[in-house]
Amino acid sequence: MKNIRFSTALLCLFMLGSTAFAGVKVKWSAPLPEGQFLAKILGEDRNGIFALSSSKGDYSINGYDEKSLKPLASNLIVLADQANVKIELEDVFFMTDKIIAFASGFDKNSSQSVTYAFTYNTKTGKISGKPVLISEIEVDNKRRQGNFGFVPSKNGKFMLVHHFAYSKKFDKLQLTFQVYYAELEFVKEVTRDYELNDKGWPTSSVSNFTIDDEGNVFYFQNRSSENEDGGGSYLISHLFLEDYELREALIEFEDNQGMGGKLGLTGFHIVAQNGSVYLAGYYLTKSGGLLKYLAISGTFYSKVDIATNEIVAQSVTKFDDDLKRDILTSRQMEKGREIPATFFVKDILVDKMGEMVIVSESYTVSVYESKGVQIITHTFGSLIVSKIGADGNTLWTRAVPKTQIYSEKRPVIGVGGAGAYAFISFPTSRDMTIYFSYVLGIGKDDVSIIYNENPKNFALPNDDLKPIANMKKAIPALITINDKGEMKKTRADAVLSAGVILRPKIHLQVSEDEVIVCSSLKKVNKIGRLTFD
Repeated sequence: MKNIRFSTALLCLFMLGSTAFAGVKVKWSAPLPEGQFLAKILGEDRNGIFALSSSKGDYSINGYDEKSLKPLASNLIVLADQANVKIELEDVFFMTDKIIAFASGFDKNSSQSVTYAFTYNTKTGKISGKPVLISEIEVDNKRRQGNFGFVPSKNGKFMLVHHFAYSKKFDKLQLTFQVYYAELEFVKEVTRDYELNDKGWPTSSVSNFTIDDEGNVFYFQNRSSENEDGGGSYLISHLFLEDYELREALIEFEDNQGMGGKLGLTGFHIVAQNGSVYLAGYYLTKSGGLLKYLAISGTFYSKVDIATNEIVAQSVTKFDDDLKRDILTSRQMEKGREIPATFFVKDILVDKMGEMVIVSESYTVSVYESKGVQIITHTFGSLIVSKIGADGNTLWTRAVPKTQIYSEKRPVIGVGGAGAYAFISFPTSRDMTIYFSYVLGIGKDDVSIIYNENPKNFALPNDDLKPIANMKKAIPALITINDKGEMKKTRADAVLSAGVILRPKIHLQVSEDEVIVCSSLKKVNKIGRLTFD
């Protein structure tokens, strides 16, 4: 199975309220059948909660009663070869009243990358109808068959299928967009070509594909040049459903905030809703003395009106020393260090008034080799949470200090070099990092974050916090930040009622105050409904 990409749903949430702090309560299901491992929470409707599970390399769609969480059914996903093409599961999505699994492969007879869609009924969990061929994209050969990506709209009515491949025949990178209704009815298709420079790299990089509730497609384009003054030039590209003519909103900014160094954007993310497209990320600088390193000095925000393609709000806000103290050590502060550029925006939440909450997490992976063994260390570090007003001004920014570390050993075949290691985001039962990262939710008034914490850290100041590596001793910490930016940390003891350990990588917020979560301990796996109150 290919890597399944996970991201927390972008939610339209109300951020206005009082200064009260939220708590949590959790209701857990009975343990899953032995050997079944939850891989993704798909969604919820009147027929129940649906999840993707794995067992010995096979994948199933599981259903649960929405109130009692009692298991209803488990149906194996069977992917038979289609028209002599061997296909592999790419991803599975909940689309309004159905579940759609996408699988892709290479057709050697026609030299095409192909994608099939399998639809499952949420009443029975069983496949409905025959597989549908939705993509046939001509490529050079199997080695250059490229990659598919799948992005549903927030309302579940549209699905964006994008494909990126290098064509030696045309000496270009080709990006193909296809839009479908949830019923798999074809809507539009367009292909964009990207020239290569003398070094064989594309003149522009594209990322952050998204589709809004009207079927309009957006993506981020980073130009390969910088302004002479150290500023940057970026494009948010729009493909409107009406005609699919390309429209581009040029975003430019200069070093006029007194932060110094070359500028750029890093860890950015975009979201389209409320008739606008929002871009948020971090202001990138170079810091340090003789040993230069990339750092972030503040938040960057831009809001573009979809109808007029005009920038209606934009800001760069410098981090203050209080935030730095919560992330850096005292020694680093004394040396004037900046926050390292290891933070990546993982969630953007926008309410109907246009106010935004941005959550990012620091993540690093290091590889060390000695005597034929690789030691791979994953570090999930602190969080940065910012709230930005509808006018683009930052209302508050808070740090959530944490350090979660896991090291694994792998044998290395061959001599010399550190070897290559690709971080796999799809969770498996043997991946201990499933217990790291965080669960994000919104209570009635607060931004709420839960993560697994070292129990000693509840009694220690931020300067003395200890990392957590042994998940058997983990205690879930609840961070609540109210509308004024006031933050509180408590133990989320309600989460412990299952006798298992929370797995933050797999969760889905289904309403303003409810999140579907899961947990594991050895061979015991459970699904739960977490409520903020």
